[in-house]
Amino acid sequence: MNKKWKKAVGITAIVNLSAVAVLYLGGVLFFQNHFFPNTLISGENYGWKSVSQTEEDIRKKTEDYELAIHGRDGIVDHIRGTEIEMVPVFDGRLDEIQEEQNGFSWVSALWKPRSYDVPRLVNYDRVLLHKKLSQLAVFQAENRRLPEDAYIGEYDEKTNSYSIVPEKLGSDIQREAAEQAIEESLSTLQEKIDLETADCFTKPTVTSDTAWINRVANTLNRYVSSKIIYDWNGQEEIIDGSQIHNWLSVENKNVVIDKEKVRGYVNELAKRNDTFGKKREFVTTEGETVILSSGSYGWWSNRSEETEELIKLIRKGETVEREPVYHNRGYVKGLDDIGDSYVEIDLGKQHLYLYIKGKLILESDFVSGNVSRGFATPAGVFGLTYKERNATLRGANYATPVDYWMPFNGNIGMHDAGWRKSFGGNIYKTNGSHGCINLPKDIAAQIYEKVEQGFPVVCYN
Repeated sequence: MNKKWKKAVGITAIVNLSAVAVLYLGGVLFFQNHFFPNTLISGENYGWKSVSQTEEDIRKKTEDYELAIHGRDGIVDHIRGTEIEMVPVFDGRLDEIQEEQNGFSWVSALWKPRSYDVPRLVNYDRVLLHKKLSQLAVFQAENRRLPEDAYIGEYDEKTNSYSIVPEKLGSDIQREAAEQAIEESLSTLQEKIDLETADCFTKPTVTSDTAWINRVANTLNRYVSSKIIYDWNGQEEIIDGSQIHNWLSVENKNVVIDKEKVRGYVNELAKRNDTFGKKREFVTTEGETVILSSGSYGWWSNRSEETEELIKLIRKGETVEREPVYHNRGYVKGLDDIGDSYVEIDLGKQHLYLYIKGKLILESDFVSGNVSRGFATPAGVFGLTYKERNATLRGANYATPVDYWMPFNGNIGMHDAGWRKSFGGNIYKTNGSHGCINLPKDIAAQIYEKVEQGFPVVCYN
């Protein structure tokens, strides 16, 4: 019994070994013309398949192939392999892979994948392709919009600023580049191509990221952020972005401030607030209203210099308080720039009055310019040029020392005249001065102490 059992076991073992041998040898023969299990070709598992089976599978997939072409504005075109008679091309690489296999090692391939990158090659009818390309929606004129450059928008009064209006990409396709990208996708059997990603559209020349347009926008915004608060002869005048933007333009990628427009605005402010050269109504001590010429008195803006200064301030983009540059200043601010402190000279009555803060401080007779010799003292409003002690007055044939000299109209001024015994009346008509106001010494001294440079002197007949 024991011997029979041992014999049976031995026979079974022999049978099993034979079966394994037959299976193994069968595998060796099978994998002579089939790919090992887990053979990946370009990502597809072709294990257990022959070269011909693999080629047939690739051929079928080529017949079913379709390329999706994505443009802009939601346009999607398709090209099917059958539309261009696409067929696969086999260059022998599959045969090489199969031949490289060692059939005797097929068992190890059961748990050891093998991967091969084999580019798929195809042929297609190029005439059919070009016909198909011409029919694509992405190439049609009605679907092609030119790009629009970014630009700087109009000044916004609400925000007191400029902003960059972004570029518009449009949908203008660069056909040559697009066709090349599509053909490359077809050749490699890609399922999708995005013409945006493939950089096939015409680009705007200027975008929101372009350096120069950002520099210009920043400059414009700096300029309109300026605020210049003027004290223009006592009147507040504010210049800010609401006005400044009218003077700005962009030329050759740079911000330009129109100097003529700035000058025109300065002219307006000066014309409105200057008093120099304007006639004035003046109420005399006697209560009469007289019309006076300006003489050399009043507020006179230096328009050209202030234009330059204003432009400099705009470029800085700051808030500043200032007075304009003046050629000449009045004694007090405002259109009534004489104020309530002045010397009043009544040439007709040859009488002078000195007012300080509206109060009459002194009055006196005087002698003015000799009318008979053509030296009549001019009427008008003037500002004291300066004052000087112990001066010598010189003319063509005289040199006269005085203790108190107070010029207000060129070489015409107030001074003491110790050589005169009397003042007032009609002396000036035949025995007057060369145009100056001759005063008693004590009066001249008192006036000298009360006045200063710019002090108003009002002369009238």
